[in-house]
Amino acid sequence: MPRLMLLILVLLLWSSLAGAATAADPRNLSLTATYLDQVRDDPGQLYAFFHAMPKGGDLHTHLSGTVTAEDLIAIGAGHGVWVDPLTGVASANRSTPAQVPISEAQANQTLYTSLVRAWSMAGYEPADGPGIDRFFAIFGRIGAVTPYTPELIRAVRNGTAGTGCDYIELQWKDKKYQGQVSALSAGLNASATDLPGLHRALLAAGLNRTTDAIVADVEEIVAAAGGIDDGNLSVRLVYEANRNVAPADTFAQLAAGFEVARRSPYVVGVNLVSPEGDYASRANYPLHMAMLSYLHGLYPDVPIALHAGEYAPGLVPYPDLRNHVRSAVVDGHASRIGHGTDILYEDDPYGTMALMRDEGVPVEVMLTSNAQTLGVTGHGHPVSVYLAAHVPIVLSTDDPGIERTDLSQEYALLASEYPEFDYAAIRTVAQNSLEFSFLDGESLYLDRDYARINPALQEETPGTAVGSATARAFLAANPRAAAQWRLEGELEQFEAGIAARNHAFGSPAVADPFGALVAFFVRPLG
Repeated sequence: MPRLMLLILVLLLWSSLAGAATAADPRNLSLTATYLDQVRDDPGQLYAFFHAMPKGGDLHTHLSGTVTAEDLIAIGAGHGVWVDPLTGVASANRSTPAQVPISEAQANQTLYTSLVRAWSMAGYEPADGPGIDRFFAIFGRIGAVTPYTPELIRAVRNGTAGTGCDYIELQWKDKKYQGQVSALSAGLNASATDLPGLHRALLAAGLNRTTDAIVADVEEIVAAAGGIDDGNLSVRLVYEANRNVAPADTFAQLAAGFEVARRSPYVVGVNLVSPEGDYASRANYPLHMAMLSYLHGLYPDVPIALHAGEYAPGLVPYPDLRNHVRSAVVDGHASRIGHGTDILYEDDPYGTMALMRDEGVPVEVMLTSNAQTLGVTGHGHPVSVYLAAHVPIVLSTDDPGIERTDLSQEYALLASEYPEFDYAAIRTVAQNSLEFSFLDGESLYLDRDYARINPALQEETPGTAVGSATARAFLAANPRAAAQWRLEGELEQFEAGIAARNHAFGSPAVADPFGALVAFFVRPLG
């Protein structure tokens, strides 16, 4: 009788735990983990695995670098863009006799191939020279094509369809009004270090009128792009400010970005962009963090994501490796850190990672980008150190069009180069991508524990239509939770498919721990 009572208690406990969790089948999880370990050294099968795996979102990608060279050629041809065949530099109008219509590339394979190489890292080898130089030079060549934002977004959506990515945050600047924003800072008497005074001067110069125009332009962009939620991929924009210009100009761009993000439902945050190792960025880094701190005080609800620690020894002086990540978190109020590759060269790397862990500040890891631009690969990359320090990790692509990668390939690289990331850890990375997104609303999960979900969904099954009015209302009011609910269902279906295939091909069944537990109690009773 005591065993029977204990069994009943175990069953009741199991039932209560199942009701509070997303209830992923442990047998399917185990079979999926086993299969992943079997294909880690097979690049083709590994990519196929991650292409099929639901990955949630891509939180760090630049719109102008996400579109492939092939799509940029097509977009440029549609707008009468010209290009110099020798340099690959595109321009809106013909300015030199050497230039030809970019449309000629569609009938001239030699020109087409040369542009693909000029506009991407295709065929890049380290022996060709510093990857970081080739990478950043590309943006100057494609600038005449990238203002066509709606077409770029449509190209991203088409290229992302069916890849297991449901959500993407595109870093973007409104080129239509970028010049106006920068012009507001020109000739102001206020010092760039007197941030309240500079802000007042910008407002007096017409900053609000310009942000009105940008907010309206975003509405037009979204409409022309076919909306931001098409049932397959949800798109949001993160406003870029250039940190390699005069400080007053950087502040003007940041101030515009915060105001646009406050007012537009489609712009969900701000970021500083351009090379972190350039002179203006290095010299003004503390000032840029002060700008962010000041604007965060005015706009506490606007999320901030920052490129920080995006360098490696030899590319910048050692003093510039010592505090950028920590300053971005503490002074810049960053909700996410982009790259963070130089974390171990900081003055207190483990203290900084403990702060990120405790504050819930994830690192956005971009393996292909870091390999191509920094030469940081394998265990020269700190991703495993972040894992050991329990810093939340999300995988992103950075500029997949230029880098010739996609999110599936980034996951495949993680699994092949870092076996310490087992399937459970990789699943968590996918869940992190939505938990730390800038989507509106509450999380599906309680206290960032992915085994515990909001009470409104506890009686529902992920991946199926919710039954209760309470559940429907919760998901409708919280886009973040709705995206997470979708991901949970997709992951369970994916894992069930892997398990079914393993059984079909005769793979050994994984022991059922719950069944074994029940058997332990029941067998003696018979």
